[in-house]
Amino acid sequence: MSSKRTTPFKIDGIDSLGQGVSKITDRITFIAKTAIGDEGEAEIMSEKKGVVFARLKTLARASSSRIVPECPHFSICPSCHYLHMSYADEIKIKQESFAKLFRKLPLQKIEVIEAPKRLGYRNRIQLHYSLKSKLIGMRDPLNFIIHPIPNCMIALPEVQNEIIRLTQNNQWLKEAPSAPMEGHVEIYWHKIGFW
Repeated sequence: MSSKRTTPFKIDGIDSLGQGVSKITDRITFIAKTAIGDEGEAEIMSEKKGVVFARLKTLARASSSRIVPECPHFSICPSCHYLHMSYADEIKIKQESFAKLFRKLPLQKIEVIEAPKRLGYRNRIQLHYSLKSKLIGMRDPLNFIIHPIPNCMIALPEVQNEIIRLTQNNQWLKEAPSAPMEGHVEIYWHKIGFW
């Protein structure tokens, strides 16, 4: 039986970090990978005065803007926050977030320029590793667990190929220093190659 506490939620906004915001309890609850209109139950991961950070547990009612994410790692990877909604919805949320952030500045209009493609564009990926657990991947910021992500769909093909090389047959263990026991690896791709 799980001792984790849960909280009901109804998402009525998205914050600047891409987390859903629920205000149906006495404390504001932030839940990543949710969309406006989502309702359900979330697992409480951490609490601070008046604020709760939680993880989606069950979805009783899905938002009309929710789609099936293209990435197979979406549910466990802490990196992408919008792949469960259309790119048009993502752009709209980012535009609203920037407008709110810069509302006190005398700006004409904030325009968010869409990328030519939603996936396969990042030239830099940071992977965390633990020699103790023999894991390399993305570190969850709520529980610090490392999740292997062998197929990062937002990475450029060159970066993805390097991730595959490092993770196949645990090649990274052969290349990792003996200390520290935990750390991270940054993979950068530039037109002239890796940095």
